[in-house]
Amino acid sequence: ETWTLVSTVAWAQKIRPAHQGRWDKKAVGEEILRAFGRATRRDVSSARLVVPTFHWQGCSPITRVGDGVPPCVWDAAARLGWCGDIFGGLGMPGACDSGAALAAAILSRPSVALLPRAGEWTRRTPAPTDEDIALIAGGTGRI
Repeated sequence: ETWTLVSTVAWAQKIRPAHQGRWDKKAVGEEILRAFGRATRRDVSSARLVVPTFHWQGCSPITRVGDGVPPCVWDAAARLGWCGDIFGGLGMPGACDSGAALAAAILSRPSVALLPRAGEWTRRTPAPTDEDIALIAGGTGRI
């Protein structure tokens, strides 16, 4: 079995409250593995970390697709899809919603493209819980 473990923002802030300076990636990785074991009631003592632990920050999109627009891209002619939290919601929930929308689009109408047009994008409103070191500035993007 192979698992990808992603923490909640609250857990990450508890384990690593400041996003500056050096941190013990191995210890944090082992702690999230133990937390996974407790949550799933699995013995993770023989599990090993394949990819080093990392903390993603400063990557929030400044735009999103508007309401009523599927949170993904499907180019039926190229048979190429793209999903991710950039389309509608930050973090894992947004990425999962986007992936589910892409899967539904492919399964329900594989020959119909979903390509958001320029007018279907809108500015993303920052939320107090954003896990981001960048700010959305009026008209300039990031500062």
